[in-house]
Amino acid sequence: MPATCTKAAAMSKRKIAYVLKGFPRLSETFIANEVRLLDKMGLTLGLFSIKQGDELAADGNLPGVHYLPAVTSLSSTTLRAWLAENFPPFAASQKFWLSRRPHRYLSTLLFALRCSLRYRSGEGSRIKKSFIKNFLLAAHIAEEIEADRNYAHIHAHFCHDATTVAWMVSRLTRLPFSFTAHAKDIYQRHLNPGNLLERKLAATSFAVTCTFANVEYLRRRSPLPQKIHGIYHGLDTLRFGPACDDERQCRTAATAPRRLLTIGRHVEKKGFIYLVDACRILRDRAVSFQLDIIGENGDQSEVLQETILAAGLQNHVSLLSPVPQQALLEYYQAATAFVLPCIVLEDGDRDGIPNVIAEAMACALPVVVTGISGIPELVKDDINGVIVPTRDAHRLANAIERLLRNPQKCRQLGANARHKIEQVFDARHTHLRLRALFEDALAAGN
Repeated sequence: MPATCTKAAAMSKRKIAYVLKGFPRLSETFIANEVRLLDKMGLTLGLFSIKQGDELAADGNLPGVHYLPAVTSLSSTTLRAWLAENFPPFAASQKFWLSRRPHRYLSTLLFALRCSLRYRSGEGSRIKKSFIKNFLLAAHIAEEIEADRNYAHIHAHFCHDATTVAWMVSRLTRLPFSFTAHAKDIYQRHLNPGNLLERKLAATSFAVTCTFANVEYLRRRSPLPQKIHGIYHGLDTLRFGPACDDERQCRTAATAPRRLLTIGRHVEKKGFIYLVDACRILRDRAVSFQLDIIGENGDQSEVLQETILAAGLQNHVSLLSPVPQQALLEYYQAATAFVLPCIVLEDGDRDGIPNVIAEAMACALPVVVTGISGIPELVKDDINGVIVPTRDAHRLANAIERLLRNPQKCRQLGANARHKIEQVFDARHTHLRLRALFEDALAAGN
């Protein structure tokens, strides 16, 4: 039988278990888009989410989700007390594996215990308790997979806890696993202490990551670099597009209100504090503008609010709550320019290529961004956007002012931005590579 037929048969009959920390999430719409698109492409996915998702991100077009029993935080309690409170919903799956597959159960439990000792935070700490929690979660998922019998592969998003759970599910079920790595899960060493990330890269069937900067980094850390693949998240270019030409020309005309837009959770790595400072500079230069910051509250929310008030920017800068994707499109189409001055934190945390940059570019918006991580793979300075140095409010203000005072430049950069997204970030094309990786994995398991 031809190889393509074998793959098609495998794809139609076998299922992939997706292990997710929370689903769906407003800050991770790229995962929902991936699930939706792979389902349309003929893959059968079973979704397992450790936590509940965001109500605003709910979508009737997504497959059903199996939510695991809720557990409490480990950080402020002993393992004994945590188990006493949280173990009961997981007792049945523990009994199932101990009675049906005692060797697998005990070897995976021993693996979890060894990891909890090996990767503890310091000599003063007794164990890293999260591995015990992940073992309970894994046994619960593995029982569901064992009962179905149609599952042939396991895939996790983010290479810290979700991938640890997927790895343990793999050890219990003897099914191969893979994962997608993104941003802080790669670079923050405490999320994968010691050589844990290297061990995951060695154990996985394949690993995917969303920028080629990430690919280079992971290949340097992997004993088998050929298993690491770069695939952009992609987005629906039919859904995200510019307003009609007449509206676009009106928005960028010299007399039109200048609306700046940025989107993201209120966390330090987004660089919003520098954007607010740039707005103060623009206001002092008598530049006419209005900035909308749309996003979920985070550890910078109070700082941002205080800075806006202290600078007297209440009439220029608005902190807006998250909105569903359709409403977000309306903000893109009403904006003059999109700004996101991301930074790299001291602990290594950073964004890869924030999908909101790609969404703005797909809507033919000129973007002003910083050149960290994978962003320069998408944005080319003065060709389809503007790249400025990180942590530099004055240079950021200068770049924004040049765009706001030059509508023709806005239109040129915006048109080039849309073209770039159509070339490299259209999910209908990017996800063909991901589907092929899954097809190969499913065919290999037949």
